[in-house]
Amino acid sequence: MLNIIYYGQVNFISKWWNITGLGESVFLLDKVGIQKANVLHWTGQNKPWKTDKCFFKKLWSRYDKVDDGD
Repeated sequence: MLNIIYYGQVNFISKWWNITGLGESVFLLDKVGIQKANVLHWTGQNKPWKTDKCFFKKLWSRYDKVDDGD
């Protein structure tokens, strides 16, 4: 219904607005692409606060208020 109501009135945002898949077992975006992102979204099993096997864990650690320094 919303698609009909707002047809032709939608502005699309850049794909860099919300980067998803950072917690997936395979992640295809490179470090340069990550740096363009506005929101980093760790979907999947490998969340940086749960495992060390997470892609780009260092990005998360900057904002982790209970980081133990590793």
